[in-house]
Amino acid sequence: MEKLLEISDLNINFGSTIDPIRAVRGLNLSVGAGEIVALVGESGCGKSLSALAVMKLIPQTARATGNIRYNGTELLAAPDSVIRSIRGKEIAMVFQEPMTSLNPAFTVGDQIAETLRLHLKLSRAEASKRAVDLLAKVRIAAPEQRAKAYPHQLSGGMRQRVMIAIALSCNPKFLILDEPTTALDVTTQAQVLEIVRELRSESDTGVLLITHDLGVVADLADRVVVMYAGSPVERAEVGDLFEYPSHPYTNGLLNAVPKRSDGIRRKLEDIAGTVPVVRSEPDRCVFADRCGYASADCLEGEPQMADISEGHQVACLHPLHRDAGVLN
Repeated sequence: MEKLLEISDLNINFGSTIDPIRAVRGLNLSVGAGEIVALVGESGCGKSLSALAVMKLIPQTARATGNIRYNGTELLAAPDSVIRSIRGKEIAMVFQEPMTSLNPAFTVGDQIAETLRLHLKLSRAEASKRAVDLLAKVRIAAPEQRAKAYPHQLSGGMRQRVMIAIALSCNPKFLILDEPTTALDVTTQAQVLEIVRELRSESDTGVLLITHDLGVVADLADRVVVMYAGSPVERAEVGDLFEYPSHPYTNGLLNAVPKRSDGIRRKLEDIAGTVPVVRSEPDRCVFADRCGYASADCLEGEPQMADISEGHQVACLHPLHRDAGVLN
């Protein structure tokens, strides 16, 4: 499979070089053409920041090191002129909050048309017509009328689909979706996911999906990378991850999903504690304080990613499988 995006040893720090906040630590992942890779974890674990690094949009107070290669181009070291030619045209991103991402002073049709005129050099009339076509493609009813609407006149689901229309306007080869279904009702969520499936099948587009919704991951993704406190802790194909969650954190995330079977209501489980802020190089497992399986050796160095089966890696000294229910 052709690799569109390859991230190698990505680190993102905030603050002074003496005592920085290590927001992303040693992230490695790749996304191939026509592949959907999900990056999951709690809020504050570095998912969205990693996506912004791909777009070279991290805050000025942050420092990124490592390598991010897109289609052979090293993005972190690329000049702004190269990034501008890629961003929005080759790589597009649907941001988490459509209401704050859309300009309230312009109609949604004008905002889609602006991207088309900038990157594809279309005339005003051609861009306006194409904007209406894109609204229809993302299943917005009465697209000619909606193109003349302002963001505040649209529902949350419509605004999210407008953001997808903008992202798709230049037929990108790679798409980043940051929490694309947050705050959407289940019907609208299903429509958004179906749009992504069609895009993958029709255009062989690679997708990086940022989400905390494991239902969306199970429904859409091919592979999954689980992050905790800025660092990847498990990496697997989606089927293996759900059948054999091997890091206690991954297992905790799955147990925290509401379940109801055989008409029985089950108590919602949670993961005690909060995600820590990592400053210095960890000398222990950063999940140990929240882990029910931690032992003394977990406090003697941070575990590194290791293979437990083909295509399945975990950063844990005591990986477990749900079907066995015990430590291996």
